[in-house]
Order: sequence, then C-alpha cells, then structure tokens
Amino acid sequence: AFSLWIEGLSLTRLVPHQGAGLDVWICARIKAASYPLQLIHYGLGGGTLAVLIRRRAGLTLADSAGVVITIALFDLAMLMVLAALGAALLATQAPALRAGVVTAVFAGIIGGFLLLRSPVSLGPFARLRSLSLFRAIRTSPLRALVAVAGLRLAFVTGFIALGWSLLTAFDLRVPIGDFVVGFAAVALV
Repeated sequence: AFSLWIEGLSLTRLVPHQGAGLDVWICARIKAASYPLQLIHYGLGGGTLAVLIRRRAGLTLADSAGVVITIALFDLAMLMVLAALGAALLATQAPALRAGVVTAVFAGIIGGFLLLRSPVSLGPFARLRSLSLFRAIRTSPLRALVAVAGLRLAFVTGFIALGWSLLTAFDLRVPIGDFVVGFAAVALV
C-alpha cells in the first residue's frame, strides 16, 4: 500500500491533467495493473504503465513513456544517493559500488535534467531536447520535480527497509552500510 501510494502521488505530479480526472487512487491502480508484468521484466512493466497512462490521460505514447522514464531516472538517482550514504557506513574495505561510478551516474542524471530544462542552445542536440519523450522533465514545474524526488527517495528507502526487515526477520545480521551498498548493486542489475 505504501509503495502504491507513492507511485500514485508521483504519477499525479508528472502527468499533465487534461481533464482526465486522474487522482492518486486512479494512478495507484494504474501502477498496480502494471506490476505483474514488471515482475516478469522491468521494461515490459514500464511499457505497460506507459500504455495505461496514455489510455487514461489521453497523452501520446511518447509523453506517457516520458513520465515513466522520468520516474525511473529519479529512482536511479535516489538509489545512487542511498548507495553513497551506505558507502560512507561500510564495515568492509571492498565496496560493491565505487564512489566514482555512483558520483558519475548521479551527476549525469542531474546534468541531463538541467540541460533539458535550461534555455541554453544545445546546437545540433536542440532537436533531442524538443522530443516529447522529455516533455515531463522540461515542462513539469520545478516544485513538482522536487516533490517527486522526495517521493522517490521515500520509495527507494522503503524498498531497502523492506529488504533489511526481511533479513532481520530471519536473524541475519549485516552491517547497514554493507547492506545498502549491496542492495543498490543488486537493484542496478
């Protein structure tokens, strides 16, 4: 229920409301409908979510796919933030994720968001910025993007906490830093 609530809130902040009557409950149900296929393959679930958003909100497929990609990028960025925090708490000396890789991925995502939103000319890449696939990043209010970042941080933290609680339920003790970094490495695969 917690994850579906966050998914619904995230979708309502990024899907442009065009009289579709999308609320948190409807968006959570749309996300729930895509979960079974996402269990089979992440891309299949994301594609299903994009099609369901397109049908319900009346968006183009590229616009609805852009919403799904934006959320996935936020998830990746928040996973990198938590991996960096976990790396600071490592009990072992051999981190599963290197700090340089984590920093580069996070900086790349932030840099991409800034480039897509900036008025600076991108020269031959200007057409790339204008793709409707990036409309959610370009046109969503900054306040909505910050809210989605916070929601996705709560989502990823909840997902990691679920894994931690399962290990604890089976009386398996792993240092928190090692667990977070290892969990992030598995989630990236």
